[in-house]
Amino acid sequence: MLKKFITLSFIAVAALSAHAQNVTLTWGQESKSEVTYNSFVRGSSNELIKLCFEQKGRDISPIMTGYNSNLTEIANNTIYVDQDNVKFDKLLSIKENLYFFTNIYDKKSKTTSFYCQPLNIKTFKNQGANIPLGTMEAIKKSEQSSVSYQLSEDSTKVLMMGLSPYSKAEAEKYYLGVYDYKMAKLWDKTIQLPYQDKDIIIFGQLITNDGKVAVLIKHFDSQTNKEDIRKAGKKVPSYKTKLLLYSKDETTPHEFLISIGDKFVHSLTIASEKNNELTLFGMHQQKSDGNVNGYFLTKINTTTKTISSTNINNFPENLLEIIKKDKQGSDSERDGGLGASFDFVKWVTRENGDQDFLLEYKRVYWVSSKYGSYYVFEHGDIIDINVKTNGTNVITRIPKFQQSLVNSNASSFKTLAYKDKLLLFYNDRDDNLEQRLDERPKETKLGSGGQTILGGTADAFFTMGTIDSNGNLTRTVLMDKKQSKYVSLINISLPIDKNKIALYAVRGRKDMIGYLEVK
Repeated sequence: MLKKFITLSFIAVAALSAHAQNVTLTWGQESKSEVTYNSFVRGSSNELIKLCFEQKGRDISPIMTGYNSNLTEIANNTIYVDQDNVKFDKLLSIKENLYFFTNIYDKKSKTTSFYCQPLNIKTFKNQGANIPLGTMEAIKKSEQSSVSYQLSEDSTKVLMMGLSPYSKAEAEKYYLGVYDYKMAKLWDKTIQLPYQDKDIIIFGQLITNDGKVAVLIKHFDSQTNKEDIRKAGKKVPSYKTKLLLYSKDETTPHEFLISIGDKFVHSLTIASEKNNELTLFGMHQQKSDGNVNGYFLTKINTTTKTISSTNINNFPENLLEIIKKDKQGSDSERDGGLGASFDFVKWVTRENGDQDFLLEYKRVYWVSSKYGSYYVFEHGDIIDINVKTNGTNVITRIPKFQQSLVNSNASSFKTLAYKDKLLLFYNDRDDNLEQRLDERPKETKLGSGGQTILGGTADAFFTMGTIDSNGNLTRTVLMDKKQSKYVSLINISLPIDKNKIALYAVRGRKDMIGYLEVK
């Protein structure tokens, strides 16, 4: 089912039905100069902040711009750093505090030093001294330690996790630094596992609201780097899947072994934390190199140290038949499943208590041609696994196939929960929206983050998919090319509250800030 509405200026309202929600799109003014996007974060109160790079001749300047709740520009400042060869890492906004993360590689010592510069959230000027976060070893400039920054669910804690560059012969080593929201260090540890780097895959990590750190690993402990070994004539996993829980006062982590029998773990993610309980979502395979046959949930209580794996299911045959048609999986009787490129994206709780675990087909590859070399990002079907409060599951497929070059800012999707419904926002082409839901989606070309590149055009309509409590999907066009030539970079949009998303859109090198609100 497809519906459309018409915008006046840049304000639009979509009424889906007499008993459904209204969706309003509101846009600010087009940027005065041509810029390249870098970051988009929340400011003070209801304000928004964007960080872009502006090029004048050979000079490139990072410029931070603030917007009030009416989407009017209220502050603008060029960011300067005192040292040469500084590389920008991340811009973070945490509870009325703004931080600019950087790093510097030192060729002589073969180390990388990491810093955090507090900024005034209103004026964007430096506020206090640059905070040194640590120095980590490197092999060479192209092989440095990698660092990620992550917020706890309640935004009171910040995790800095640093991974040493890969070395086949060395032990697996990583750094954990835990900070409060004012970037005061609470504790840190350098972890050296009693296993070699080649025997460990890190699935991911999470910082809890009380300052513990959970790290998910796959440990190959059978003296082989293959996924399977043969036992009693049967191929079984050659590894153990573990969650390691670190805390400030314990010298060794608490280790949880995650077991799903003789199935192979394709992927595993810490989906959420609530009331000291971690919910892990995983996908499993019956063959180590086969399709993704199903999914499972694991619950870990960080206080009582108990663990249980539940809801171990295979994907239904009717879903796999459609996924095969989309060329994103197989319905084979021997190994029917989703393609290996499917991955967990996010977890959402609806207002009625239902939980949604959302998967997406994602593939990245490198292309070299006479026009140049670049990455290609493919974002395909979305699979929504809706777990009811009574324990039953409803699965819905949202068909799409987006292709982006260089970056994926205009690809993928964002969600809002509205009463007993799940709303999904993404870019799609008009003829996909006109065809039946069970048909294979055509390719939606999104250029380079919504900008035309190498003949690719951003030909997408800004779309909303609505999944009701029974798993039925309808689609609505929120903005088409007649209403606006801008393309919404939905992958970098910001949830503001339970019914509101801040949007960033581009047209060529010009940009625009907006709001999407559900009432």
